[in-house]
Amino acid sequence: MVSRRICTAFAAVALVAATPTGASGSEAPPGPATAVSPGLYVVILRDAPIATYAGGMAGYPATRAPAGRHLDLDRPAVRTYRALLLERQHAVLGRLGGPNVRYRYLYALSGFAADLTSEQVKQVRSMPEVVSAELSTVERLDTLPSTSPPGLAIRGQALPGLGRRADAGEGVVVGVVDSGIWPENPSFAGRLAQPDPQGFTGTCEPATDWSPRDCNSKVVSARHFARGFGESNLAQGEFLSPRDSTGHGSHTAAIIAGNHGVDVEVDGEHMGTASGVAPAARLAIYKACWASPDPADDGCSTADTTRAIDQAVADGVDVLSYAISGSRDSVLDPVETAFRNAADAGVFVAASAGNHGSRWRSVAHPSPWVTTVGASVSRGYPGEATYGGESAAGAMASDRTVPRSRLVVAGTAVAPGALSEHSRLCFRGALDAAEVTGAIVVCDRGRIARVEKSRAVALAGGAGMILVNTGREGLRPDLHAVPTVHVTAAAGQRIKRYAADAGDRAWARLSPVTREPALARAPRVAGFSSRGPTTAAGSDLLKPDVTAPGVGVTAAASPQGTPGGIWDNRSGSSVAMAHAAGMAAVLRAEHPGWSPAAVKSALMTTAAASTEPVHPFAEGAGSIDPRPALDPGLVYDSGGVRWRNFLAGLGELGQRAAASDTAKALRAENLNQPAIAVGGFAGRTAVTRAVTNVSRRSETYTASIAGLGRLDVEVEPSALTLASGETARFAVRFAATQRTSYTRYAKGSLTWVGSRGHEVRSQIAVRPLSVDPVTEVAGEGRSGSVELGGRAGLSGTLDMTVSGPVGARPERLTLTPDPMDEAHPTEGPGTRRWLFSVPRGTAAVRFEVAAQNPQDDLDLYVYRDNELVASATSPRSAERITMRAPESGIYSAYANAHSAADDVSSSATFTGWVVPDRDLGHLRPDTEQVDVRGARPFLTTASWSGLDERRRWFGVVGFEDARDITYVSVN
Repeated sequence: MVSRRICTAFAAVALVAATPTGASGSEAPPGPATAVSPGLYVVILRDAPIATYAGGMAGYPATRAPAGRHLDLDRPAVRTYRALLLERQHAVLGRLGGPNVRYRYLYALSGFAADLTSEQVKQVRSMPEVVSAELSTVERLDTLPSTSPPGLAIRGQALPGLGRRADAGEGVVVGVVDSGIWPENPSFAGRLAQPDPQGFTGTCEPATDWSPRDCNSKVVSARHFARGFGESNLAQGEFLSPRDSTGHGSHTAAIIAGNHGVDVEVDGEHMGTASGVAPAARLAIYKACWASPDPADDGCSTADTTRAIDQAVADGVDVLSYAISGSRDSVLDPVETAFRNAADAGVFVAASAGNHGSRWRSVAHPSPWVTTVGASVSRGYPGEATYGGESAAGAMASDRTVPRSRLVVAGTAVAPGALSEHSRLCFRGALDAAEVTGAIVVCDRGRIARVEKSRAVALAGGAGMILVNTGREGLRPDLHAVPTVHVTAAAGQRIKRYAADAGDRAWARLSPVTREPALARAPRVAGFSSRGPTTAAGSDLLKPDVTAPGVGVTAAASPQGTPGGIWDNRSGSSVAMAHAAGMAAVLRAEHPGWSPAAVKSALMTTAAASTEPVHPFAEGAGSIDPRPALDPGLVYDSGGVRWRNFLAGLGELGQRAAASDTAKALRAENLNQPAIAVGGFAGRTAVTRAVTNVSRRSETYTASIAGLGRLDVEVEPSALTLASGETARFAVRFAATQRTSYTRYAKGSLTWVGSRGHEVRSQIAVRPLSVDPVTEVAGEGRSGSVELGGRAGLSGTLDMTVSGPVGARPERLTLTPDPMDEAHPTEGPGTRRWLFSVPRGTAAVRFEVAAQNPQDDLDLYVYRDNELVASATSPRSAERITMRAPESGIYSAYANAHSAADDVSSSATFTGWVVPDRDLGHLRPDTEQVDVRGARPFLTTASWSGLDERRRWFGVVGFEDARDITYVSVN
């Protein structure tokens, strides 16, 4: 029989992980979109929410606000359409039997959060008016402990050039979805006689330890959302109100829009002044992140955060700050959907990229309508220790100079009864006050927290500290109890030698340095910042978008979450995100007519590239550079129509999410983003973009390509002349050459160089493939053949490899409908289990279950070593799970009957294959090498004979240097 492309009744789940080089890895875990266990679910209906409804239904005029205006909740059209949405939600809930509803969503999406049984989950997902039903999950704030290595502190501005303007961000309201706020911090003090922000309707809701008086002209609104997390799950010291118990929300809010020039004191030490990036912007607080009795359980329920976004859009915020982890592979989950509608309604959304370090494909928030922000080490805060006639450069947070003072090495000033080792490391009580009082003390790093050493020096009466590394550690400008300069091990040894030689005559002076020496190289990507590529949309979106300062930033905190004060030094992509949100507020104030996409474009195309070689999947467009962002020259604009077209190109679920009969499928790589990413192309490809001149004068731009070695790249047209407000389209064409490195990403940039000085830079990451093969082919019979083909990316010959195929006999079974507990699966009348040993180096595994009656509903679950690793739970009668290059272990496959057409039983078959990474001789390619020509289709044949017809056969065909493979099945 001749092969055909697979098109079956199976609901298929194919799992494979890939690094940026294209090497395959282990399977990905199942997500909340496929869960069917009882729990709290966020259900999204197809109806457009109030913020984006543009009309079209008789009797229901448009409710979305005109461009540049805020949503008017008092308009009759809004009230009428709101009633319609509630009526439709009520109808769905009625068909489900009236489950407990925790939230209704109306403004950023239409839907609800409700407690559902497994049967109700299946039922609601099958309704045509429902887009999705996802299990609410608890996500973490993207912060690192304050004891983590910091890289910059309060002295100076994290984003140079901003914060010095007290009016930056005037008239803009930033919604902060986080852990609340500590309103008594001076960063949040209100100003007298300041008018209310125009168009903003949020309120200050009274609650526990919170009254409307806690709001002011800075904090203009405050609400809290805990129904998803659960009030019974809160820690004893948590506030069931907008008041911040952990300090994270206060820290984020202060970076975004803290007041200008606020004095910062820590333990009586003046550390300088603090200013938010947009100090004149207002803050609207939406507390949705909570502390629990066990800190490991702290977090933010997606049911709560979705409701917070919904309320923020209704209130009329201009910028939305979201410092919470999220989906890595979906643009369709409730949070990303709410973000899309918020952006479509004119709200700029900034979200943190995550803190998963150098792990590729770890970046969160992959959606193109979100500005996803990674963390950079933006500036050092240098200080200088002068001793004798020499000096040592180091890191120093304090802006106070310690004049010439006695220099004492801690190890020589041992307190009576203390250990000399403890004295050397500056333990509390180990320093002799008689020796230390009034002196600058040299302390070795190690054993205890760095800031504890300066407290020990302060308690002993010391005037300052020189902190000395003992290895190759970094230099950290911590918030110390006395002025401190942190120096390298080599500098420390020189200082100690001088002190030993000079004896009682040894002296030193500590001073902050206003210039920036080589010590302060910047910007560079923080080691903890999550990396791309994103797995969403075929990796045709480049994430993160930008980076911003995210290491060791001092800002407001909660005294309950920060022992000893209302300031804290924190790191994380949440800190970086706050800088981006503040900069967006500045841009929105300067350019109120710009769309959220235009603001994002300005931040990206003017960003500063890292000072070190780094992949765009680590830094995105680079670190935000405020001054050029205010005047970017060109922007890549986008909006709701393009985003719906993008969704329509993602397949069935995306088409449902688009909720538009007029949406036209748009390839992700052609979405008008400021960066260009192509997850894979064979031979040649082209992407299109459009730019708009947002400057006040006409300008001519010339295209310049950098990087992308071994690819031929052409920009057409290569020059653009645009009047103010004019838009032009262009194409970028990529073609592989004989010198191209296949499967690895080629990286580079396109810069439009303007005749009036603008430079508009777009990062590029594209992956040329040696071959893009057909995903799956199938044949039938004891003997036969299949056609194998695809599109070649090179000219020459391709080696073919075969793994398997292996034969497996389908097992017949009868299941009685009965729910299965995903967390504790057991066999029973409705559930069967099969065990498979998967050795190291397995090419692929596949599991299938299929009912005889197409009206039955079967589900399939796969566990590795008792951990759920994949599930297929569509409302269909057949399910399939395929894993490429799975991790070794003992795998358990469970088939469960969710429902049967006759309500009695379901007759079905189960088949499972484990394919070794070697040729078993059953499938014979016509040739071991295939002649191909670049950028053209190719076709070859493989055949079999004498197969056992009682078995079904499954194998894998690979091609030389190929990222993808072809699955072959014979029935």
